[in-house]
Amino acid sequence: MHLLIIAVLPAIVLMIVIYKCDQIEKEPIGLILGVMGLGILSILPTLVCEIISDAFLMLLFNPDGVIYKFLSAFFGVALIEEFWKLFMVRVFIWKNKAFNYRFDAIVYCVASSLGFALLENIMYVFQHGFGTGITRAIISVPGHCTFAIFMGYFLGNSKLFEVKGQKGKSWLWLFYALLFPTLQHGFFDFCLFMENMLLTLVFLGFILICDIVAIVRIARSEKQDTPFYVLKQGDRWISNPEWMQMAAATLDVKMPNIQYDMTKK
Repeated sequence: MHLLIIAVLPAIVLMIVIYKCDQIEKEPIGLILGVMGLGILSILPTLVCEIISDAFLMLLFNPDGVIYKFLSAFFGVALIEEFWKLFMVRVFIWKNKAFNYRFDAIVYCVASSLGFALLENIMYVFQHGFGTGITRAIISVPGHCTFAIFMGYFLGNSKLFEVKGQKGKSWLWLFYALLFPTLQHGFFDFCLFMENMLLTLVFLGFILICDIVAIVRIARSEKQDTPFYVLKQGDRWISNPEWMQMAAATLDVKMPNIQYDMTKK
């Protein structure tokens, strides 16, 4: 029982912390739990992709070599895991009416990542014991949370630009939502894979910097947040009829008759 507690508790505590940071409009608890469930489910395609990736890399490179460890960290683990965490939010939550602020993206990305981390942690702790649970509670699970904060920041801006009708910028920010967490996660894993004293010190400094930046990012995002859906006359937040209709449904008002100059965005 104590192994299950040490495996589950870090993800729950961090999710509560992020939930409390959302001061403007709390997200539905049921939806957050649902997104965590999607994060748990993302373990399945992640494992399949990682097994295939690892088998391919082992055919080409020496498993003890630097090249193998680098490619494994960045592409065989980080890219795959961050892709599926992001996929769950982007596909299943993107058009949910509760996702109406940029900060909401941070909440949902953290929920997806911590769902993933929760099941992963259970598997590691029951396999390797209590000591592993303590180590992962301090390093690995908060790492998943930190990467998700950056993912959510970029994903929130991606939705903002889509709502404003700027598809190119929306796709660019979506790319950033995958790129930056992948780079952070990849460097995180590469330092651990190398088992080098100097890289261990660099790793600890990296963790500290990421945590500080994540805390600052949360504080700024929460204070500067604005809703996606603004329906007053003359406002060009919404130049896409699909999003305008969703905004009307979200705010429980009638569809406004607003004429937009589509050349001004």
